[in-house]
Amino acid sequence: MSDFRDPFEAASWPLEAGRTVLVNVDLQDDFLHPDGWYGKGDIDIAHMRRVIGPTKELVAAWRAHGVPVVWTRHGTHGLEDGGPFMQLRPVLRDGGLRVGTWGYEILAELAAFPAVLAEA
Repeated sequence: MSDFRDPFEAASWPLEAGRTVLVNVDLQDDFLHPDGWYGKGDIDIAHMRRVIGPTKELVAAWRAHGVPVVWTRHGTHGLEDGGPFMQLRPVLRDGGLRVGTWGYEILAELAAFPAVLAEA
């Protein structure tokens, strides 16, 4: 008998009040906005933008229950931040995800919720 479980099998587990948080990772303009680095760089972002609606609903539901919501942002100050990795990713090499720029910010459609942002 195999211990293999279907990776797409529905799963559930109890969430503990006071020990649960929703973490939204890097839902930034350069990734998700049509005018961001990916959208302007001939990269089809339609599949990535599909997270916007469900994320808005999930954040609203969690906030309604008093669950903390955390937003992270990926960014660099320049080429010197990421070493050789920066040369492998055109979006980073060419100026995307720079701290302090519009593209570094959380997508406005999502940032309408009060947020405490964690620097990545």
